[in-house]
Amino acid sequence: MAGQHVNVAITNQGNADAIVETEDGKLTFVEPYEREELFSDVITKIQQQELGEADPKVIRYAQTQNDNLRNEYESLFEDVPKDIPFARIALQQSPDAINFWLGSSRSTTSLHKDNYENIYVQVLGKKHFTLMPPVEAACVNERAVPAAKYAPRKGDFGDLQEEYLHDLEMQIDEPARTINWALWDPDEPDVRPTEFSTLSKPVKVTLEPGDMLYLPAMW
Repeated sequence: MAGQHVNVAITNQGNADAIVETEDGKLTFVEPYEREELFSDVITKIQQQELGEADPKVIRYAQTQNDNLRNEYESLFEDVPKDIPFARIALQQSPDAINFWLGSSRSTTSLHKDNYENIYVQVLGKKHFTLMPPVEAACVNERAVPAAKYAPRKGDFGDLQEEYLHDLEMQIDEPARTINWALWDPDEPDVRPTEFSTLSKPVKVTLEPGDMLYLPAMW
C-alpha cells in the first residue's frame, strides 16, 4: 500500500453517517466529509488520534463499503481468505462485497440495519456492537429526515491543510433528498424514544482480534 491513496471519512465528532440535532431542534442525517489521502498518512493519523496526539476535532475513519478490499485495497487482498467456508455453505453464495475498515475508539457508527447478511472479522483492536433484532423495529423511531454532508467551512479546495478540517459544517444535499433513519439510540434511551422503546432488549457484543460475528440481514 506504500504510495497509494485511499478514501477517508472525516468528522469533528467521529459520528459518520449519523443523526445530528441542530440548535433549533431540527434533525438531519449527515454523511462525513470524504477525501483521498495516502494510506500511510491515514494509518499514522488514526494511530495519533487514538494516542491523543492528533487534533481531537479531526476524526478519521477509512470506511468505504464498495467491495474495497478487492478494489481500493487490492494489494492486501492476497492476505485474506477468498471466503469464509461456513458462510459460503450456509448462505449458499460467495460474498458480494468484502470491505476493510480502519478506525479508532473515536469512530462510531449510528444505529442502522442492512438488507444483506454481514460477517465481521476483527483483525486488531476491539469493536463494540449494540445489536437489536428486526422484531424491535418499533422501538427505534425510524423517520424520514433531510440528508446532508459535512464540508470544510472555508470551502473544499482539494488538499486542505489539517487546520481547516477541524471546522466542518453541515451542508444540505442539493437537490434535496430525505433518508429513513433510526432516531432512537439504545445507548441514549431517553432521547427521542417511542412508546415501545422501553421494551427493547439490546445485546452488547465486543469483538477482539480473531473474533468473528455473523449479523443476519435487518438486525
